[in-house]
Amino acid sequence: MPSTAFVLPDTMQARVGEKIVGLGLLDIAGGSARIDVLVPDGMTRHQLTDLPVFDELAREATHAPAGAPQGSTTTCSTRVSERS
Repeated sequence: MPSTAFVLPDTMQARVGEKIVGLGLLDIAGGSARIDVLVPDGMTRHQLTDLPVFDELAREATHAPAGAPQGSTTTCSTRVSERS
């Protein structure tokens, strides 16, 4: 799913695909699921580390466990069907 406003640099989150911001729509019906990713014109991809408060928050979060979960993004629609 895309981020709604911010992306992390590759040094903080492994690159799995294009790092995008937008809206992810998940449609679950019957035995299938569909994910549509929408990126409206003019959507700005902010670098989280560019926020003035980031360094302070990062220092405070040093108690967080190393190797935090990393996400992934997709830029296509996908349909997943249940196997019988």
